[in-house]
Amino acid sequence: MEVYVLVTKQKSLFIKTTALALFVTAAMSTLYVVLGYIVFFPMALLAWVIAFLLHTREVEYEYSYYDGELRFAQITNRKRRKELKTYQMEEVLCIAPIEHDSVRDYVQNKSNKVNDLTTGNLNASVYVAVVKGENGIELVTYEPDEKYIKEVCIKYGHKVKK
Repeated sequence: MEVYVLVTKQKSLFIKTTALALFVTAAMSTLYVVLGYIVFFPMALLAWVIAFLLHTREVEYEYSYYDGELRFAQITNRKRRKELKTYQMEEVLCIAPIEHDSVRDYVQNKSNKVNDLTTGNLNASVYVAVVKGENGIELVTYEPDEKYIKEVCIKYGHKVKK
């Protein structure tokens, strides 16, 4: 059985603030264009376009597990799907909550590569998959649900900590 989890990434404060500043700039530039200062037209147009793109950009992460494979993908604006990485469970050392003792040393070691696939939601339960990759240890932080974890535990329960 294949299990999917789809989560929406929250926009950062920087993106929200930048979009707001661009909307204000676009409105002011448009006002100047209406008042006869045509030189502000390119700036107004550019500010409107960039502000709109920043405001409407939506990123989702898809986590799936099927027959010993952890698959990760990124979906942008519900249209473009990009496969990020697929790991075989034989490569996975363990999967545990980020604050669990079994992964603490891996998380604190700054030389390990970290693939952050979390949403930024403070209430979400974040798990870490510790993977032995070609270039050393990789950490994948993500937010699976209980159904996902139960499915992984069926065959690889010894690698999952709760």
